[in-house]
Amino acid sequence: MSSVPKHVRSTILEKARREWQEDYEMQRFTVERQTAAYHEFQDLKARMHDNDFVAPICDFATRSWPDDYEMQLFTFKEQHLAVIRFITYDHAEVPARVLSDIKLKACRDWPEDYRMRMYILERQVAAWLSLNARSCARP
Repeated sequence: MSSVPKHVRSTILEKARREWQEDYEMQRFTVERQTAAYHEFQDLKARMHDNDFVAPICDFATRSWPDDYEMQLFTFKEQHLAVIRFITYDHAEVPARVLSDIKLKACRDWPEDYRMRMYILERQVAAWLSLNARSCARP
């Protein structure tokens, strides 16, 4: 943990000791995993600093899991993937206006959570398709 800032080291050690009070092997394992996740997260942020979505995703991940660097990393990766999927999402059977309205509502309802935006988008598109398939099938 030599290249980890002091406050991060302290947070990781406290978490490991709290979760594994009498199990020093698990404390060590937790420290190693948390430290590796911290480094990977820092590396991703540095490599992706030009991406407009990185800062809000990092903030969301950090606020969601203030003392868990593995979960921060996981959340960051999931949110980043969701941003890409959300932005590029298209469906040939859904009119562009409807798709745009669904996306705008998802953004309003979930301003910081891109995974939820994607979930809502997929659910709303499925519902729209279901409703319109029924109305189109009737004479």
